Amino acid sequence: MRRIIVLLASGGFVGYIPVASGTFGTLGGVVLAVGSQMLCPGRLLPSVWLGLAALAKASGPVFGILTETIRPTDTSGELLDRLAAAGAGLLVATLDGIAAGALVAHPQSDEGVSHAPKLEVEDARVSWAHPALAVDRLVRACTPAPGAWTTMRGERLRLGPVTLVAELPVSGLTLAPGGLLVTKNAVYAGTATTAVRLGLVRPQGKKEMGAPDWARGVRIQPGERLGVDE
Repeated sequence: MRRIIVLLASGGFVGYIPVASGTFGTLGGVVLAVGSQMLCPGRLLPSVWLGLAALAKASGPVFGILTETIRPTDTSGELLDRLAAAGAGLLVATLDGIAAGALVAHPQSDEGVSHAPKLEVEDARVSWAHPALAVDRLVRACTPAPGAWTTMRGERLRLGPVTLVAELPVSGLTLAPGGLLVTKNAVYAGTATTAVRLGLVRPQGKKEMGAPDWARGVRIQPGERLGVDE
């Protein structure tokens, strides 16, 4: 098949496309690389990807489009896994369509397009002064990488996905942003609105564990809060 233009994924098959860093590059790199590996294990396909690369950004014409619903409990890792699996099917159909002469590239619309810069570690820091929904979305967006985090007693505490809760198990109790409530089987943290229930956490220098196990180990004292640097 005649070579058109190749969009190259990063060497590890994750991360970015050199001409499209950020979200477009991450999603594109995973979809293209995994799709090619399913078709030809051990090497990247040297022919046609789903679109034509334009210099500096992924704004060239496209042969096919794939959409995927973002579910309320999705992490970025789970979403990328589904996009990669679905992208393999789109890649096969696109190659077949080009070979049969049934597909032509169409220009992309610039409407609604925004730049998505690479997430840095500081971007993944949780602000407990934000509403619970914003905290939940930030943690899920940064899971598994770069990994959402906060601080406890001056040390970094990595956070896995949290759960939104309508009310605390203690009647009439409210938590200040970052404030903690520890029960036998759960740990709750306050936000600007309602509290969230912590899931898996990873203290600095230690292994990942459930929030209740962590809380029992550190023996949280009354009035202690997350996100307060010492």
